[in-house]
Amino acid sequence: MIKIDEKNGQVLGRILVSGELKLKTPLIIGSGGGGETDNDLLRAKDGKPFIPGTSWAGAVRDYFYNEDDFNPWFDTFFGSELDKGKKSESGKEYQSALITSDLFLKDESPYIPEYRTNVFIDGKTATAEDGKLFDYEVIPAGKSFDFHFELALRQEIFNNSNEKNTNAERLAAMIDYTHSLIKLLQQGQMLLGAKTNSGFGRVVLTNILYRHFDFKNPEDRLDWFSGKRDLYAYEKVKDKPAEYFEKAKKSFMDISGSFFVEDSVIVREYLENDPNVDYQNFRSNNKPVLPGTSLKGVIRQQALKIFNTLGIDAGKKGLDHYLNQLFGWVETDDKIIDADSAKALRGRVSISESIIEGGKEANQTRIKIDYFTGGVLEHALFSEKPIWSRGKAVINLNLRIKNIAKKSNDDDTQSGKENEEILTDAAIILQVMKDLWDGDLPVGGEASIGRGRLKGNYLQIDFGERRAILARDGDKLLIQDEKNLLEKIENAWEKFLVSKEVAQ
Repeated sequence: MIKIDEKNGQVLGRILVSGELKLKTPLIIGSGGGGETDNDLLRAKDGKPFIPGTSWAGAVRDYFYNEDDFNPWFDTFFGSELDKGKKSESGKEYQSALITSDLFLKDESPYIPEYRTNVFIDGKTATAEDGKLFDYEVIPAGKSFDFHFELALRQEIFNNSNEKNTNAERLAAMIDYTHSLIKLLQQGQMLLGAKTNSGFGRVVLTNILYRHFDFKNPEDRLDWFSGKRDLYAYEKVKDKPAEYFEKAKKSFMDISGSFFVEDSVIVREYLENDPNVDYQNFRSNNKPVLPGTSLKGVIRQQALKIFNTLGIDAGKKGLDHYLNQLFGWVETDDKIIDADSAKALRGRVSISESIIEGGKEANQTRIKIDYFTGGVLEHALFSEKPIWSRGKAVINLNLRIKNIAKKSNDDDTQSGKENEEILTDAAIILQVMKDLWDGDLPVGGEASIGRGRLKGNYLQIDFGERRAILARDGDKLLIQDEKNLLEKIENAWEKFLVSKEVAQ
């Protein structure tokens, strides 16, 4: 029998966390429609966009979710999903310990929206299809939001005194989840909003303040109930375990690299109000960028080209469907891709938007050529402003592959056939990365006149406890391969070729 002073849910303490959430890449928190674009931003009463607490809490839940590793504490921290019939390992139902807040822009100046337009690219011609445009609003990179959340540390009565789980373990797990969440945001691992696979929504938490109010401690109890809730710099917190963050990292493989632009690059943005320049490189927050949508499209098309070069019939071997699952796909019967007509498939690969650093913009006037005669078209001058490099402009690429297989408790994070899937994904992408590294795969527009060719400088691959690094040292290639990660990826590639009946 449970005594009155031993009720389930008694609050044993509170944890308060606050900070500044900064956008590393543009963010889309859409309203689902609108008058300005096909998808306007969700706005508060003051007209400025905001991030609902439910949005970021849902993204965090998705990041940490794994049925095998995290129960029963996962449901204790995030709450049970009753609508899906999901309960914790013990069969109990839980209210979430995490209490979220909406996030509002820190900038006091009037908000000026930034617009993006996506086009549908024909896979055969590599050109935009007429009429298939979709535009939307984004919050540009560099903007910051006030960030707050609270954790309610509750007591639970266990019916069986011999149960493995205890309140001490429960409390330790809740504190660990809190530090794991902070570390996730602090390291810039979190992706929020829409189109995260195309480089949007990467955020980082800075200026973190923290305090654990332990109600067994008279001073903490007095401060809480008197309203004296001063927080302290998170760097001064001594005990900061993050076990669940380290476990969750094994759900992803990260590939990051640094590439020099050999000559010049341009991702065209048309300028309507500039009398001197018709086109410039696309900009976000007044900085030249290589959009994740552009890079993902380049990588997907090159992967298909590699298959064709190897003599693999993508249709017969099911590789069209495989690439759709890997990179995502949108199908529609209408000429305009919109929220009502589009059928979307979310891919396993996400690619961040990259700032082009170190280059110099300069105007260039060109003439249009008649493709039939090879002559100059009359009155067809245009001016553009590409990024000129001469080997000084740098593009830093960040790509993530999601491991959709179930986790195991071994060091490999997966076992057998399930582990091979993400290694095969990585092998295909690294075949494309090799072409980027050697300058054989241009990015952006005007590749026919030599723009967009890159030269690899550094590449790093992280998967669980494994890491591989490739670095250019003059004409040499330096390789560091911890725990044979590159070897495992190479083996996965060879097995893939054998399965597609490609001669070695």
